Amino acid sequence: MDAVFRVPELGILIFQNCNSLNDALSLAYTCRSFASIWRKHSTAIVAPLAEAEIIAFPQALVAASLATATQESTANPHLSG
Repeated sequence: MDAVFRVPELGILIFQNCNSLNDALSLAYTCRSFASIWRKHSTAIVAPLAEAEIIAFPQALVAASLATATQESTANPHLSG
């Protein structure tokens, strides 16, 4: 098991093979080493699980990005022209 924590890619693969986001999060709480992998690589872990679990996940990411960009441009008058 020690090799898993020295090579983060192995830990990421273990997380990505969980059946759900909830299972992956539960795994992250099992020990400090898995928690560290979760913190450092959560984007790589969550994205594939979320795509399988959340309907229209890619479209939701686009909508969230557009909403953030809109908020930033309205908050900064220099960006809106």
